[in-house]
Amino acid sequence: MNRDQKAAVVEQIAADISAAEAIFAIDYRGITVAQADACAAGCAMQRELPGRQELADRACRRAGRRRALKSLLEGPTALTFVRGDAAAAAKAIADFARTTQLLAFKAA
Repeated sequence: MNRDQKAAVVEQIAADISAAEAIFAIDYRGITVAQADACAAGCAMQRELPGRQELADRACRRAGRRRALKSLLEGPTALTFVRGDAAAAAKAIADFARTTQLLAFKAA
């Protein structure tokens, strides 16, 4: 990924953070890409892939939420940006976690 692509990713994540009414941080260790896609179908999930935490950290700083989100970006973390019904998004994630026994909420 070149510098311009990284800048675009940072801008997109910062915009998602700023526009979100709620953000859920989820540890997605052990789930497959297909399972992550199935979970994402139930809510607006953006996965931060291993090695991309630095870009997410820059986006948090740009959005003014670095202090709140920095510690949550350690390890494999999916950030769910909620625009609308936060309870429905939390329920979708909780239902998926209960069904698969794989996801763990880090914070909301």
